[in-house]
Amino acid sequence: MALLLSMGLVRADLFNSGAPASQKMPSKAVASLPPCNAANAGLLYLVTDALTAVTRIAVVGGGAVVIPVVCAAGSWVVVG
Repeated sequence: MALLLSMGLVRADLFNSGAPASQKMPSKAVASLPPCNAANAGLLYLVTDALTAVTRIAVVGGGAVVIPVVCAAGSWVVVG
């Protein structure tokens, strides 16, 4: 997670909320992700239907790969 924070891909304020460390990441199909815009920058989701697990690229649905994604620079990007 430190790498994501240092790259500016995750909002630090999301980790200072006092939420328990064991909180589960929300999961969605790619088509169901919310818009990736300035208001959602840094949000993390576990995508359940990614086409590939290649990191640092925009996620594409239609596959069977389960992978975390982050909203960064207007696109949902594969991390991991």
